Amino acid sequence: MQCIDAIEGMTKAVIQTMFDDFLRNKLDASEYIRNIKSVIQASDCFLKANNELMNEPETFSRELYRFAKSLWLQHCIQICPAEDETRNDTEEDGYYEYYFDYLYQYGKYPM
Repeated sequence: MQCIDAIEGMTKAVIQTMFDDFLRNKLDASEYIRNIKSVIQASDCFLKANNELMNEPETFSRELYRFAKSLWLQHCIQICPAEDETRNDTEEDGYYEYYFDYLYQYGKYPM
């Protein structure tokens, strides 16, 4: 196993544990997403400071972001089924994606 693979696996395990804690303790989504952002930013800073590990830390950060967002989206889709059967599920999925992205970027709920 290469060093970067170990770093990725460890960071994803941290994100998974934080997600499990979010579910178990019924934490606020904004708190969870802000914490995830801190983990991703810390990983990015570490890789930039140790550029011999990886040439493009932004790629690593994007992968961690996708992983965390995917966990959260799967959870939202499971617990928030569309009440109206005529409503389009992809429309609902798009809202949850927007919601996650907005909270991640701005640290507050969208208006």
